[in-house]
Amino acid sequence: MLSFAEWFESTNGETLTHERVTPTDLGEYKSYLLINLKRTPSTVNLSFVAIANWLDFNGQNVPMPSYVEEVRSAPQALERLDRRSLTRAVERVSIPRDIVLITLMLNTGLRISEEAALDIDDPIIEYFGVTEPLLDEPFPALDSQVKKKMEKEVLDVRNAFSGTMILVTHSLEEAFRLCSNIAVMDNGNIIQLGAQDEIIHQPANSTVARLTGTENIFDGTVIERHGETALLRIEELDCQLTIPNTLKQDKLSLGIRPARIIVDQDHCTRTEDLVNQFPGRIVQTIPAPDGQIVYIQLARDDPDSLSNNSTCHTGNVTMIFRLMSRSITENRIIVCFNLGIFVR
Repeated sequence: MLSFAEWFESTNGETLTHERVTPTDLGEYKSYLLINLKRTPSTVNLSFVAIANWLDFNGQNVPMPSYVEEVRSAPQALERLDRRSLTRAVERVSIPRDIVLITLMLNTGLRISEEAALDIDDPIIEYFGVTEPLLDEPFPALDSQVKKKMEKEVLDVRNAFSGTMILVTHSLEEAFRLCSNIAVMDNGNIIQLGAQDEIIHQPANSTVARLTGTENIFDGTVIERHGETALLRIEELDCQLTIPNTLKQDKLSLGIRPARIIVDQDHCTRTEDLVNQFPGRIVQTIPAPDGQIVYIQLARDDPDSLSNNSTCHTGNVTMIFRLMSRSITENRIIVCFNLGIFVR
């Protein structure tokens, strides 16, 4: 009331009494609070509640201006550093329940009271024309131990849930652990949908192959067909490979996944009945937690003629493989690999 009394006296040049207050005074005071003092709607409304009570107490019936509507703004997303600080603070407590709650809040915008009221069938959204629970990148910047705990929580929920859940992720390993079917997207479009094995070993095209971890992709042309097999010429590797005769197109792409390779170091025991085996050499190895990453170049030479400084006839083409073993001691090898064939 003190601020209203001061405004009244400075504006009207007279002392405030309940008999002197008019609707015009109240309307102008409301504008003064909102425009000049930039008071919030709730503050303005509380001020007029106090004025109305004072006038009513003194038996003065003056029409009050309308309440100011309060416009609630949407919750603001946390900045990356704030999200990281909050996530780290919860991780230090190491209570899986709290970690799941905070992660759900950060990714869905739900409040704690709304999360507490959730039932197993409640988190429903519209996504790609269907109504399903969505987990949008639910494990950001988590250390491996916390991530494993959270993945187990998600798996428990998934196993108890009778419907379909959608997980959005950029991690192929994460998708394999949590999903039975995978949809591969590129530029906002689903370019292949299928079971895990189908997506990995039967990619629809080279884009799917690259997005699902096939690092060795080469274009080729079918030059011969014989029943169930065909001969694919790879100019980049300067070699011919035997492939299943399942695709009608002659212009195909060849994909060799990093894990699909057989390395035979015992050149004297090379088996002649294996197809797609070639001499080669290891040009670089990088240690990995479960083995090593090996960079290999193929050569048309006989393996016994290769030396440490020999030049491969395939130029600078290098293929990448991941081997579980760390026992490779030579750089001269025989490479025999399985192939994935798909339309360019």
